[in-house]
Amino acid sequence: MIHILLLQYSSLIIHSHQFNSMDGFRVLKLSEVIRNVDLLITATGNKNVLTREYMDKMKSGAIVCNMGHSNTEIDVVSRP
Repeated sequence: MIHILLLQYSSLIIHSHQFNSMDGFRVLKLSEVIRNVDLLITATGNKNVLTREYMDKMKSGAIVCNMGHSNTEIDVVSRP
């Protein structure tokens, strides 16, 4: 079974637009689901969306990729 979760990077955007769902998918915060994801895809264009703090909480073997236009979404510099 595949579970798809949409995560909004900015909580200001969620609250200002009253997003509870997008196209039928529940919108959650990364901090709520980071320990359970098997695949995380960033596509925001923002810096440091996935920080070392989040990566340290991820499952062993989780896959991370960036689909955004910026190579700074995933903080690979601080990763040991």
